[in-house]
Amino acid sequence: VNEDDEEDEEDEVASVVAGETLEPRRRRRQGQFSGYWKMASCDNYAGYLEAIRIGAVTRRLVLRAPAYQTISLRGAELEITLKTIVAVKTVCAVGGPATKSQVRNQEFEDRAFWDDNDTLVVVKKNLTRGYELTVKRTLTTDDSITVNTRVKDLKGNRPDADFRQIFNRVTTPATK
Repeated sequence: VNEDDEEDEEDEVASVVAGETLEPRRRRRQGQFSGYWKMASCDNYAGYLEAIRIGAVTRRLVLRAPAYQTISLRGAELEITLKTIVAVKTVCAVGGPATKSQVRNQEFEDRAFWDDNDTLVVVKKNLTRGYELTVKRTLTTDDSITVNTRVKDLKGNRPDADFRQIFNRVTTPATK
């Protein structure tokens, strides 16, 4: 084996680890996130809603409503729309700078990146109410996504809250 070949191989591995390039298998897997998804189950939804300061009446309505998400991932361009009784949209470039968004008169700062396990991580910081959501979406099968969310109170007034959802792929988008 030639020493130059070994150096080229090490450079290639380093660039993949640094996220500069993705091998075809990883690109295909990440592309499978795109589609329409319906929530099949959740753990600690009420605790999550309380942690993001949703009032009791609205919490009861949200807990009874179905939840859908639409994920569109084209290259680095990511758009996620989560629909329950309200729609929340996140649009940003994966690996790019943070972008600003508005949800019901609240300002957010959004950023997204891939971690080392092909998990799509979206950090959504509420600049109005002072909390941060870290949402990790993992493709568990071709037709199932596990979503783990952590709410962190940036002011230190409330304990962190964790929330877990399972979404299954559906063939048509949610219309309501």
